Amino acid sequence: MGSQPDKTTIANNELQAKSVCPSVMEDYCRRLPKVELHAHLNGSINDATIQRLVQRHGELGWRKCSPLPPDWQVVIEKGSSRSLDEGFLIFKLIHQLTRDEESIRMVTKSVIEDFADDNCSYLELRSTPRAVADTGMSKESYVCAILSAIQSCAESGIQCVVRLILSIDRRQSVAEAMDTVRLAHRYKQTSGLVVGIDLSGDPKVGNSADFLPALREAKLLGLKLAIHVAEVADIVGTKALLSVGPDRVGHGTCLHGDHGGSEELVRIVSSSGYPLEVCLTSNVKCRTV
Repeated sequence: MGSQPDKTTIANNELQAKSVCPSVMEDYCRRLPKVELHAHLNGSINDATIQRLVQRHGELGWRKCSPLPPDWQVVIEKGSSRSLDEGFLIFKLIHQLTRDEESIRMVTKSVIEDFADDNCSYLELRSTPRAVADTGMSKESYVCAILSAIQSCAESGIQCVVRLILSIDRRQSVAEAMDTVRLAHRYKQTSGLVVGIDLSGDPKVGNSADFLPALREAKLLGLKLAIHVAEVADIVGTKALLSVGPDRVGHGTCLHGDHGGSEELVRIVSSSGYPLEVCLTSNVKCRTV
């Protein structure tokens, strides 16, 4: 066993670390291999792809049936932030730009390429299946478009393993939630690329306990649960979601009593060993911490 570094060596190493210029540190961090487990498809789109979607939105005449507000903005610039409510508004605007299978494939491919460029070796995307009547896109074809883009990226040689989690939106009905679970199970069996179920969407909407039957059904079907929990203070709803036994907890920013949670919630999570998806960028950008 080698000798331990003395205090002088440790101090010198700390000084060297502090003296590293930001560009060197950024390059070092970019080259580090990474695993991304909490990536919302519609929340990970770069500005160039947004501009392509806007152009296509106009070319296809979608402005009549899906107009964009005059002051629309879907990118939170570096150094700026939004409220959680404003963050969810961005998702609504993205939905107006992604109304057919081609736009879904375009977005998925772009997002995977961006993560691969950041040296992400394993990526789990998550998205809620959507149907758009006037373009003919169904929830099934929505999922198929994402899976097609994942397969295309793999075939092109991109060195990033990608899997998909289907999300239940809290604004949806319980029946729709069950449909999402059935879709996830079907494509888990047929493609091997769908690995789990998420519960997401505006945490101030609906009753989390309503979706427990769908989450339990997902577990019975062999799907993993990576669900949003305690994004806002909600002790009753959080306790209900934890009772289903999630495989991972998304955010968890309001578990602690100092942030609207309780000692009991902290004890449940710690004793059960539920991993937390901390989501640093989202928490800072949407001011939840």
